Amino acid sequence: MHQLIVFDWNGTLIADTQACMAADNAVLMAFGAKPIGLKRYRATVIIPAMQFYVTNGCSQTEMEADIPRARRVFHVTYAPLASKCRSRKGARAVLSYLQSQNIPAIVLSNHTTEDIDYQLRRLGLRHLIRDILANSGLDTAMQSRNKQGKLEHYLNESKIDPQQTIIVGDSMEEVEIGHNLGLSTVAIQAGYYSTARLKASKPDFLLTSLSQILPIIPKGKS
Repeated sequence: MHQLIVFDWNGTLIADTQACMAADNAVLMAFGAKPIGLKRYRATVIIPAMQFYVTNGCSQTEMEADIPRARRVFHVTYAPLASKCRSRKGARAVLSYLQSQNIPAIVLSNHTTEDIDYQLRRLGLRHLIRDILANSGLDTAMQSRNKQGKLEHYLNESKIDPQQTIIVGDSMEEVEIGHNLGLSTVAIQAGYYSTARLKASKPDFLLTSLSQILPIIPKGKS
C-alpha cells in the first residue's frame, strides 16, 4: 500500500493552462515581447519563470529590475481567469478514491499556498488534500525552484518511505524530483508541457488523464 501520493497543482489538479498562458502573455507584452500560442507555450514554459520570459523575448536585465511589476501583471490577469477554472477531469474521483483507501494526498507546487487553498475550497476538494507544500509569494517561482527541498523535508519529517510514494505532475520538474528522491513518477499530458518534453524526462508512467492513475496505485513502480 502506498503511503503518499504527491500532486502538482497547476495543470494537474486544476485545468488552468489557458489562464496561465494568458497571464504569461500579459507579462511578455508588458516587457516588450510578443504573445505566443499554446504550442510554443508548451514547448518553452519552465520554472523559474524568468527563463521562460527571456526565452520568449524579454530582457532579463529589465525584468530583474522590476520583478514586482511582472508579478503584478501576472496576478491581475491570472486571478480572475483562475477563479473560473474547473478541476482537471478525474481529479475529484481520484482524490476521493485515495481518501477511501486511506492513502493521503498532498499538493506540491510553485504557486502560492494561499491561492491553492482558496481554489481547493472553491472546487470542493480541500477536504481531500492533507497538506499543501507551496510558496508564500509569487516571486519565488519567478526566480527559483524549491519544490524538491520542500518535499524531501516533508518525507523525512513524516517518516514516509519514498519507495511507497508517487509523484504526479504535468511537467518535467516532478519527474526530476521523483528520480532524485526515489519516488514513482507519473507525467500527465495535455497540461502546461508538451508530450515530447514529458517523454524525454522518462517518467515511470506517461498518462493522458488523471483517472489512469488508479490502476497503477496498487503496484507503483515496476
